[in-house]
Amino acid sequence: MPKPLAVVAGAGPAGLTFALELLKAGTHRVLILEPEPRVGGLACTVEDGGRRLDLGGHRFFSASDRVLAWWADMLPFDLSGDVEIAYQSSSLRLDSSRYRRAEPGAEKAFLVRPRVSRILYDGAFYDYPLALSPGTLRALGPRRLLAFAASWLAAKLVPRARRAASRSSSSRASDAAFTRRSSRATRRRCGAAPAPRSARSGAPSA
Repeated sequence: MPKPLAVVAGAGPAGLTFALELLKAGTHRVLILEPEPRVGGLACTVEDGGRRLDLGGHRFFSASDRVLAWWADMLPFDLSGDVEIAYQSSSLRLDSSRYRRAEPGAEKAFLVRPRVSRILYDGAFYDYPLALSPGTLRALGPRRLLAFAASWLAAKLVPRARRAASRSSSSRASDAAFTRRSSRATRRRCGAAPAPRSARSGAPSA
């Protein structure tokens, strides 16, 4: 009796992992459907104007020994010794004796590198993930910090029911102001006012 066929949608990291685990278990035949002419999904690097850009999957972190061991079987780690990796509030020490290590100068290896992620907002850089660090406080400046403190105090002092009623009225006022602004902008750009549409206008025709 032939094994059942498992159809996997997408040859990204998740799809390839699932397909490989099914093949290892020997319980299914596997068919992977992928519209792109390559595998990897968003975990790829593209070239644009001589620059190399990561679409996604440019870093990986897991606090699970099992997951890291699985990846080390696929792609050895570029480790010269024990190293600690961290992301947000989680961290894990990589014991170089427990994971498969890449040969020096190997082309295909899981690179372990220091990395800094920041967000550029309103002319200032903020740590990502966001943290209440001295750099964040300096970037926010006294005016924003005072506004945040006032908002926090208002949330603590004003009863929730009154806040909900106030939020509802301010939301209606904000919606009206946004509608007026967007209507004027649409007239300037398109030469006509936006016409209201019902939800039925987006329904597929029979």
